[in-house]
Amino acid sequence: MNNLILTRPQVREKGLTILRQELGIRGFIEFFQDLGLNRGNYTEERHSWLTEKTVDEVISKMEAFHEELGHEQLA
Repeated sequence: MNNLILTRPQVREKGLTILRQELGIRGFIEFFQDLGLNRGNYTEERHSWLTEKTVDEVISKMEAFHEELGHEQLA
């Protein structure tokens, strides 16, 4: 076994690749469905976390987030 130190994204990618290879695509999908990560009803629950915002407010928030990441200004 290789003792390389992997980044978190590398570990995630390698793990997903191994799962897909070992389980096949159907088993891979069923594995994640069984984890229960997609519980709930998006259509009903989205109203609790979505609020009325204008397009300008959304764009402003996106630009602020983009700046926090140290990226150039959005075009």
